[in-house]
Amino acid sequence: MDRIFNLFIFTDGKLVLEIGASVHEYLENDQKSEEFLKNRVYTDFETCEKYQLPSFLHDLNKDGTLNYTRYFSRVRLGRGFEVFEEIFNDYSATAEPLACVTIVVNGKPEIDISTDHAPFMYGDHQDHPKVGPGVMSDYLQKYMTEDGFDMPTLIHNDYFGAIKLTFNNKYYVSCVKLLVSFIDTIAYLEYGDEKNIFAKWLNTFCSLSEVNVSSEELWEHRNSVLHMTSLDSRKVASGKVARISFCVAGDGYVTPEQNGIKFYNLKSLIDCIASGLSNWIQSYNEKPENFTAFIERYDKVISDDRHALSERVP
Repeated sequence: MDRIFNLFIFTDGKLVLEIGASVHEYLENDQKSEEFLKNRVYTDFETCEKYQLPSFLHDLNKDGTLNYTRYFSRVRLGRGFEVFEEIFNDYSATAEPLACVTIVVNGKPEIDISTDHAPFMYGDHQDHPKVGPGVMSDYLQKYMTEDGFDMPTLIHNDYFGAIKLTFNNKYYVSCVKLLVSFIDTIAYLEYGDEKNIFAKWLNTFCSLSEVNVSSEELWEHRNSVLHMTSLDSRKVASGKVARISFCVAGDGYVTPEQNGIKFYNLKSLIDCIASGLSNWIQSYNEKPENFTAFIERYDKVISDDRHALSERVP
């Protein structure tokens, strides 16, 4: 007789602390089995056997917990069952076991959205209180192709296209602001909310030597341009870091240093960042397990191409 599972994610709202399972025998058909599991949720969550999260998960915290948003990124990809694999193995479950997963927040089961175990798409749940009002396409759905997820087109449409648009229309200062802000965003997507990630991303994925600037110089340039539309951050003003600015010229040409200003070719820097972006995207092909962190963070960012449209606007 096949086994069916009432599975539980125990969380404090921020961390998945442990998981649980109550195992039952399969009834005469899927519909009756599903109804049985749903009817037993409030009984099973109190009596279920509890387990620590499996150690094979590569992104566990040091204390063995998992960020709830990281777990949900697995759900977004249709991989929510990963955390229960050892339980399925222990009970010799079928390749596609019938299971109901319930989130238990601070000791209370919360049943907000009923869905299957396919990738969770926000577009399928528009206007649900947990999703929010309005109509907004889901980037996972929009950019998923037969060949996989089209990350280059996503990043271009959401961010990089605006950089090219301002450059081509000669809004060069605006272009610089968008470019350095874009580096902030990409660095956050790669490393999360950590210190010094702007320079870390540049040093890891870009060849800034080709543009004759350093990541430290570009960071101070970013601080002064974004905050004051100036060339002088505090470190630049104190002489600790070189004062830099852009020039607009043909490939390979850079205006000679003058009046204490070291120049870089803006088009060359854009090309350098674009090359670094390509290297960064390639890193996900080499380590696809990092994609869950990308989903976790991308769900939190805003972009030009992704906004909600109210159905009530004529």
